[in-house]
Amino acid sequence: MGDFGAYLATIDWGLAVLAAVVGVAVAAVTRRFILAVAEDILRALPGLGDRLGRRAIGRLPGSDDAPWFCAVCHSMNPPSGAACYRGCGARADRDGGTPEGEEPAGPSGGRSTRRG
Repeated sequence: MGDFGAYLATIDWGLAVLAAVVGVAVAAVTRRFILAVAEDILRALPGLGDRLGRRAIGRLPGSDDAPWFCAVCHSMNPPSGAACYRGCGARADRDGGTPEGEEPAGPSGGRSTRRG
């Protein structure tokens, strides 16, 4: 017990309290920052996935032409596809073109899985 008491006597308690206060302040600021930006980051994730998917399709070999979208089910089909991959029909009958900008062509005619 004597060695422990000698150890406690050598600690600079003022510096220890100051270090603890600074650590708590840094943690509080970090927590506040994470709470402030988390909602924005989570809101951007669905659009980010769509943009990354479109860029990946554009980098496929032989994809110099733009993909086409089915006018019935709004699915994205490869430029070389002669028919909708979901079986809606031939490209000549179902080609809805390429949507403007980064937004998808529209909702599908299928069942929605969104809740709430």
